[in-house]
Amino acid sequence: MAQAERNDGHPARNPMLWIALIVVALVLFILFGGSRPGVQPAGKASDTATDSPAQAAPDENAQQEEAAPAATAESPDQPGQEARDYIARLREQGPPWPFEALMQKASGYLNEGRLADAWLLYFFAAREGHPEAMMTLAEQADPNLFQAGSSLLDAPDPVQSWKWYRRALDAGFEPARARLDALRDWAAQAAPKGDREAGILMLNFR
Repeated sequence: MAQAERNDGHPARNPMLWIALIVVALVLFILFGGSRPGVQPAGKASDTATDSPAQAAPDENAQQEEAAPAATAESPDQPGQEARDYIARLREQGPPWPFEALMQKASGYLNEGRLADAWLLYFFAAREGHPEAMMTLAEQADPNLFQAGSSLLDAPDPVQSWKWYRRALDAGFEPARARLDALRDWAAQAAPKGDREAGILMLNFR
């Protein structure tokens, strides 16, 4: 008994018991420690990582690459491309502009239903001071004359119509005066009914 007890009278603790407890604790930690909430086992990706910027980047880059050709190059068959090429050749030659040939070409495009090409040529001629081209743009936007399917625009644009009629009249093209009077009558009738564009247009006539 003298060897089994310490000098203070308490039983001596067996060190092997403590070693066994430590070994058991380590085994339990190894077996169950990796499955605690918030801990990912080694070699397994988190389910929430699929939306991370690093993984989303390849998809974004693919979308940009798909959109790049449309932004950097135009197909020869793109609407308006033939008119753009024609205008580019005119600019290389410089003025005086061949307005008669240009208007005939625009009219041909219009008859063929190539509205984008026609509009570009009319717009070029109008900006360069051709009154008949101004009148064409004005009439195409005129709510009194607008016809869906045959217009260069998707819908009437009274303010644009007024602008081009006004420029044609300022250039000395008298037929624009009657068109402006008719446009004023339209605005005077439409504005009280709540037409916003008609209300804006009436301010231009004051």
